[in-house]
Amino acid sequence: MTDSRHCPDCDRDLPLTAFGVNRHRKDGTMLTCRDCTNARRRAWYRIPGNKERAIAAKERWLRKRYGAPAAV
Repeated sequence: MTDSRHCPDCDRDLPLTAFGVNRHRKDGTMLTCRDCTNARRRAWYRIPGNKERAIAAKERWLRKRYGAPAAV
């Protein structure tokens, strides 16, 4: 088995430790390296409205899983 892998976004050959975990893929790692994945996520959050949408989705999930929060 090889100890390195190619990232299609940055077009570099990197060690397997530079890739995140994805248990759904056959080799168990993300398709892109951590740096490229983080850059993509930061860019997504900079788009107006996306950060608020992500926060609202997390709050909905928490309410569904744990019930309504206590009144403050």
